[in-house]
Parts: sequence; structure tokens; C-alpha cells
Amino acid sequence: MTCSQYLTGVLYAPAQTSSVSQSTSGPKPSRVLCPKCNKACGRPQDVWRHVLSAHLPCWLHCPYSPCPWRGHRKENFKTHLRAHPGADPNFGPFHVYETKVILGWIKDGTPVEIAAAYALGFVSEKAHELGLVEDWENLWGGREKKVQCRRSNGRSTD
Repeated sequence: MTCSQYLTGVLYAPAQTSSVSQSTSGPKPSRVLCPKCNKACGRPQDVWRHVLSAHLPCWLHCPYSPCPWRGHRKENFKTHLRAHPGADPNFGPFHVYETKVILGWIKDGTPVEIAAAYALGFVSEKAHELGLVEDWENLWGGREKKVQCRRSNGRSTD
């Protein structure tokens, strides 16, 4: 990736231009690349949301004990909340770990694998704190996407 450069902790790659037509409005904006898998995203916040959901363990959990639900998106928690009759719909999920800290490390150059290892440690600590060690045995959060990511990194999940 000799054409790529780091800019504010995010890998940017120049946009590809078509030889068929050239825009008169100027060059296309750069695409933001994931530091782990090089997935191209249009905006920095999109790449960081991708890193959270594809390369880090679930960071939200249900506040209604002993519910083992965990997820990556607050919208998914709103759907899950229907499983708790009488629950306050304005009540949000709790954080398993501080995503801003983990993403800050990655932005500062910490490899995603190392940041993920720390996040998994925070998940384990929270599972003990909440008494959900057995329910949270899969520290990633039990999502099939995580299994696929780990397989693509050469680690077997079987």
C-alpha cells in the first residue's frame, strides 16, 4: 500500500478515478480503510463503527439482571428490550467496556489484535462482576460474524 497514508490515526487511500469520465467538480474524497481488514468506508466514523462490530467483542449489555444479552448497536438493544415486559423503553444498555479508550489505542497505532485482547479482558472482568461467567463464556458475544473473523485470522473456533 505505497499509495496509502496515515492521517489522524486512520488509514486513507486515494480514490480510484475512472479513465472513461472525469468529474469537473474535483477529485473524489478519499476512502477510509479499516486498520485490520482494509475494508473501505466513506467516513472515519463508519470505519470505527466497523472496527467495533467486526473486530472487537460486544460492548453493550442488558441492564436487566440476570439477562445475558450483549450487542454492538443500541438499536438492537431496543429490539431486545421487548423481551423484558414492563421495561422502561427510555432505559439504555450498559457498557461492558469503554469503547473510546479501546478505539483511541487503535487510532494511536496499537494493533487491533492487541486492543481486542484487552477488550476481552474487560469483558471477562465484567462477566465476573455481574455473575454471568457461564452465560458470557464466549467473550466475543456469540455472534457468528465474530466466528468468521476469527477463522479468517487463522484461529479455529471448533
